[in-house]
Amino acid sequence: MCTKVIYAGRHPVISAGIVSIIDRLENTELAGSADHCSSALRLADKVFFDVLVTDTSVPAPGDGEWRPLVCLIRDRHPEKGVVLHSCNSNAAYLSTLLSRGVDVLVDSFDIIEHLGEAISAAERGDSYLSPRLRSTVEGHLRARGKPTPLSNIEIDVLHLLMAGLSVSEIAKKRFRAKQSISTCKCSAMAKLGVASDAQLFSLLSIEDVSLLAALKSTVPAGV
Repeated sequence: MCTKVIYAGRHPVISAGIVSIIDRLENTELAGSADHCSSALRLADKVFFDVLVTDTSVPAPGDGEWRPLVCLIRDRHPEKGVVLHSCNSNAAYLSTLLSRGVDVLVDSFDIIEHLGEAISAAERGDSYLSPRLRSTVEGHLRARGKPTPLSNIEIDVLHLLMAGLSVSEIAKKRFRAKQSISTCKCSAMAKLGVASDAQLFSLLSIEDVSLLAALKSTVPAGV
């Protein structure tokens, strides 16, 4: 049985390479490709597909706010598989994605050899970490124990920090004590394994945190 795949990515060179890989996979057929979230959503509504392959760089407006494509596809086509490639490889970040149902993840260096495995896993509804990501999680397990997912409030604080707000400004915006926000920030940094603001901003991009912020509504509010 042939697996139908939609690919969405906004970087032309990377997109051309991944489309070429998909074209060479056995029992896999490219149903279409898109370079923008809106066109990807139109394509997904128009053609039959089994799996979407995308990354964190394809945002789109939804319900008054910008939401990543992976979230919008899950809303519209919850029965379809999703492969997220080239995501952040931090163990706690990966653990957070997995805990929120984004469970087929491929490191950028694993795409050539392991994208086919990931697509198959997504179609079956299985979880999958490509070898480099699996190695990262296993290394964290040996050195520091099982990675702990970020909580909703920690994600919210990180999202606002990435948007340029200070701890004091976040406290006012969220009607919480400054010490409470500072504690959330420190807890998130400890989970991520960073010790300074410079390391935090070097580790995470706005796309990384925007994805988590969009996904956090899929779990109970207290998590």
